[in-house]
Amino acid sequence: MNKAFIVVGALIVLGIGTVVIAGGSSNDELAQVTQPSSQDVSQQETTELSPVEQPGSYVELASLEATAAADDTRIVFFKADWCITCNSLEKDIQENLGSIPADVVIARANYDTELDLRKKYDVRLQHTLVQIDAEGNLIKKWVLSPSLADIVSRIERT
Repeated sequence: MNKAFIVVGALIVLGIGTVVIAGGSSNDELAQVTQPSSQDVSQQETTELSPVEQPGSYVELASLEATAAADDTRIVFFKADWCITCNSLEKDIQENLGSIPADVVIARANYDTELDLRKKYDVRLQHTLVQIDAEGNLIKKWVLSPSLADIVSRIERT
């Protein structure tokens, strides 16, 4: 009786496997389902805005100059991955990207590796924010902003 169950079970498994294999989609069919058509891609390219056209930006430090327009307000956020308050602020910024004013670019700088920049702006504590002009001159510096709203409220309009 045990042999009968094993044989019937094996036949069922083989039968199901055959149905799945025979009824499965080919790679070409899957590609058509998962890959957008060239028309879809061109429509996406024309409807997406560049970072400069979007309301404000939150970027890596290396992207600051490419992202910011000449008259944009630039904020450098010196953060450390191990810093709890830095991570809390970054989460708030990410959740409220649409609230960054259109003329503001916030750039995150790694507190642990950007030693020359820290020296330039006399940054001695992670979770420091520095407002700079287009030439990189210090306008204002502060620490421990708890939220994006606080950052925006502290911006000095020149």
